[in-house]
Amino acid sequence: MAKTTETIGEFTMNILTAEQYADAKKNNQIDPNQLYFTPEKKLVVAVSQDEYESMKEAGTLDEDVLYVTPASESVTIPEATETTAGLMPPSAVTKLKGIDEGANKYTHPLHTARTRGLYKITVDSLGHVTAVSAVQKSDITDLGIPSSDTTYSLASAYSNGLMSSTQYSKLSGIESGANKTTVDATLSSSSVNPVQNKIVYAALPWEYSATFYVDSWSTATSDEQAQGFAYRQVVTPVKKISVAPTITANSMFLGFGSPSDSSVLATKVALAEAANVINGGLVYTGSNSITVLVEEKPTSDVTMTWWLRT
Repeated sequence: MAKTTETIGEFTMNILTAEQYADAKKNNQIDPNQLYFTPEKKLVVAVSQDEYESMKEAGTLDEDVLYVTPASESVTIPEATETTAGLMPPSAVTKLKGIDEGANKYTHPLHTARTRGLYKITVDSLGHVTAVSAVQKSDITDLGIPSSDTTYSLASAYSNGLMSSTQYSKLSGIESGANKTTVDATLSSSSVNPVQNKIVYAALPWEYSATFYVDSWSTATSDEQAQGFAYRQVVTPVKKISVAPTITANSMFLGFGSPSDSSVLATKVALAEAANVINGGLVYTGSNSITVLVEEKPTSDVTMTWWLRT
């Protein structure tokens, strides 16, 4: 049987003997895109379905012929609709992908729109607002809130009330845990209260010193001479400590002045004699000064120390 090639639709069909197919395969002549048949029939004839049925009815079919009735028309499957099955369109695939597994159709309950305001609401087990009513004044007073404005007076020593700005300022100036302390303005032998610093300062004795030089004595004034004094010397006292007050005319000596000391006996005696002369004269204070009037001037320099209260 000779090789026969038939084109059926989009397919190419080859009819050949088994020996021919084996030889073609051996020589790499088989096209993988074509169909190969090795039928026992000697001839393959392509006919339409109608032709085949007519020949069959007329009894003219040849037993040595293989009749092939290929489909001449393509099959078109329409897209599915709500009532007809068919292919799923891309839009339906997209919609299906956006639906969660087990999802159901939810219809939000009907509701009445409300303007902004204060309302009482009722909520069911699904979280839906099922009832709404405006808040009334009685709803407010039922909570214990007064139905009318309340006026508060300032607090006093006898009644509660609001704190004034003056009271607030006063309270802000008081340290937490503070208590009332009475500070005395004068020294007392019986009071247990603290005393003002300036009062203590004025009551304290303060130590001052000054040096009198033999060459610094000058002749007393005529008035001083009339009182029996021949010499005078004015010195500027030196404070023992810097916080001591400056001597004034009202400062008061608390005792005689004492001379500086020396380890040499003769010097000690000379200093004591000079101190006796000064203490034996008139000693008084002025503005940051000490004046000494004597009947005879000392024979040696001497540094004197006094305790005064200013």
